[in-house]
Amino acid sequence: MENDVQQMTEDELDRSIEEMREKIEGEVERRHRLLAELQKIRKRRETRKDAEGRQEIERLKKEIDGL
Repeated sequence: MENDVQQMTEDELDRSIEEMREKIEGEVERRHRLLAELQKIRKRRETRKDAEGRQEIERLKKEIDGL
């Protein structure tokens, strides 16, 4: 790899650097999208858990009131 780099022209090096930069930026963007999706899923799950918890509390209140 080191020998390859030493034999590359300035234009080839610039092109290679630009390709690597674009690849890295693409990966960063992909990871940001995945993180955003994960956060949405977690929020949805918390909301669902909250709703299930409220339903359980209401059910228990009704059961207690019926005693």
